Amino acid sequence: MHGMVDNTNSIPTRAELERLSRGQVTGYAVDVTPDIARVWLLTNTGNRSPRAAHIAALARDIVAGRWRLTHQGIAFSADGRLIDGQHRLQAIIKADRPATLMVFLGIHDDMFGALDRGAVRSVRDEIGMSAAWVDPIGTMVRILLTGETKKVTPTDVREMMDAFNAEQTIMMHTFSSYAPGRSNAPIKAALICRLATSNGGQRKTLLEQWRAFATLDLPAMDRTSGAMLKRLERVRGAAGSVNSDERLAVAFVGWGPDRTLQRIQIDDVSKQIGEMRTIIKARLGR
Repeated sequence: MHGMVDNTNSIPTRAELERLSRGQVTGYAVDVTPDIARVWLLTNTGNRSPRAAHIAALARDIVAGRWRLTHQGIAFSADGRLIDGQHRLQAIIKADRPATLMVFLGIHDDMFGALDRGAVRSVRDEIGMSAAWVDPIGTMVRILLTGETKKVTPTDVREMMDAFNAEQTIMMHTFSSYAPGRSNAPIKAALICRLATSNGGQRKTLLEQWRAFATLDLPAMDRTSGAMLKRLERVRGAAGSVNSDERLAVAFVGWGPDRTLQRIQIDDVSKQIGEMRTIIKARLGR
């Protein structure tokens, strides 16, 4: 077809790889059970300390059925030492159910210590979308996971983004530019949750107020939006840093159905965050 690029000749052949190869590694796709994981972890010597948050995030994917087989897996050295994959194995044990992994044998010991030293890929990198789209959803994931772990994974973000796609899309189509102090992740996360529970008339009002608030169109802002703007200007944490939970709580009230508020008072952010968590869980069916 005209305009299409034929990449066939760019794909390496087995013969070419054998000619270029400095050695061969054997790999197998294996259904690794918790019992197998425990045995394999006995050969885990000299690895870095495990990260509990990362293990918990992987375990959630396994339990939720979101685990996918990839080229990343378990690697053993020629003498049978585990040199990569301890977090995946521990996640299988934590989830208490099997997961399919690639298992590689015969990795040279020179690779030990060199694994996982590449540039750390952020959730934004993995999703392939800008911070304007990813960060509000990441905030919603964090709300849902409070009490478990604050580790946000690409899989968590994709699931949340799919669930709230309609609300996020209409919000971003209404206003998607950067507005200092008025378009950050907590403010947009709160708006997405409110849009998810609003009817047609309420949704129209919220989107109008979102545009007015973000563009600082003071004449178009109603009382509640004005009160939210004033209250958010005072939300600061230690050393001038932004208190994201308080900002989230203020925004959740500010995007609420009562559009006549003259003042927004937050005594306990857990109340608003709890309400948001209920909305999120209901949409995800949890």
